[in-house]
Amino acid sequence: MYLINNVKILEHQGQEPRSPKNHLFIQGFNSRMLNPTSYYFRVGNMYSTDRGESYYKLSDKNKILNIGPNEYVLVLSYESFYLSDRTFAILGPSTDLQKSGLSLRYGQFIDPLFDGKLEVGIHNPFDEEINLKLGDKLGKLCFFDISDTYPITSKRVSDEYAEKLIRRQKMQQKYGIPTGIYDEDVTAFAREQEAYREFDKDDD
Repeated sequence: MYLINNVKILEHQGQEPRSPKNHLFIQGFNSRMLNPTSYYFRVGNMYSTDRGESYYKLSDKNKILNIGPNEYVLVLSYESFYLSDRTFAILGPSTDLQKSGLSLRYGQFIDPLFDGKLEVGIHNPFDEEINLKLGDKLGKLCFFDISDTYPITSKRVSDEYAEKLIRRQKMQQKYGIPTGIYDEDVTAFAREQEAYREFDKDDD
């Protein structure tokens, strides 16, 4: 696993969204939000004051999000994020938000295969109203390439699938095949399939 830096993030933005070779795409990307090791996500135009029961919309004419005393709001990020099965992210608050005194409530880890806007909670612990505006920094994300981890599946792992994964791992160890789901080498793929057949014979 390694950190995806600003150079790599920029490379991904120049590729086709959600293509097999693009493992991280940010819709609404702004280069000013990009840091050497992270990306700032911003206040989007959708928010809720009743824990997601209903949502309200900010606009160019009404850019201000008023957070009343001791009020809690849910806010959707301005950006949408696509993480492939080899990309993992860690979320944290921005310095700007911390200086305002607002508290950001969030799940720290963003799993592979996430596709959409972030939804975070913001709590105003003060006795006075605090305002945020559309596009303000909310928090930041650090992205990691986890391609050295076993392939991720979007489905809950069943006993049958787990057994298949274990069989595949043993087969790869026996034949020394460093294959992966992004391997485009046809020869390597054919060799892997042949190894599967040989391994199954050995099990019989």
